Amino acid sequence: MKRACPAVLAACLCAVSALPGCKPSTTNAPHPAASTATAGPSEGAAASKPGIALRDLRIILPRVSDRPAALYFLLSNTGTARATLVGVYVDGATKTDMHETVGDTMKPLTKLVIEPGATVVFAPGGKHVMLYGIPGTWKPSDAPAVTLKFADADKVWGKAVVQKAQGPEAVSSAGADMMPGMKM
Repeated sequence: MKRACPAVLAACLCAVSALPGCKPSTTNAPHPAASTATAGPSEGAAASKPGIALRDLRIILPRVSDRPAALYFLLSNTGTARATLVGVYVDGATKTDMHETVGDTMKPLTKLVIEPGATVVFAPGGKHVMLYGIPGTWKPSDAPAVTLKFADADKVWGKAVVQKAQGPEAVSSAGADMMPGMKM
C-alpha cells in the first residue's frame, strides 16, 4: 500500500477547512434568532437584551460598489448597569468594524461602554459601523438583520433599512480614500 505524500494531505486538510461549514466563524456570525427576528413596533426597532434599546437602524450603501457600506443607529441603556458593546454583525456582510471619527482620523472601536441612562449615537461624522463584502443585490428598502453582541454574551437584534447614498454623509464613513484628509 502506498503512503500519501504529506504535502497532498496538507492540501486536502486546507481544502476541507475552507468549506463554509468547517471553519470557525469569526468575522460576521449573527445570533441565530437575528435572521428570524421581527422589527419592533416601528421599522428599525429591535428586541432582546433587557435595559438596552436599539432603534433607527439604517445602512447607507456606498457610492462605489466595491467599497464598504455604513451602519448607523441609536443605542440606549435604560437599565441600571453599564453595558459593553463588543461586536456588531449584519446578515449578508462578510465583515464589520466599529469606528469613531475624531477630527480627521477614523479610529477603530473594539468595545464601547454604555453607562446607565446614556444614549450612544452612531451617525455620520462620529461613531459608525463599516460593513465589508455586502451583497451586490442590496437595494433601498431591504432590511437585513443586525445583531449587537455585548461583553456579557447578551445580544440585541433588529433590522436595518438599506438606503441609497445621498449627500456628503453618505461618503463620511464609506472609506478613508473617499474623504480628502481622512486618516485611518
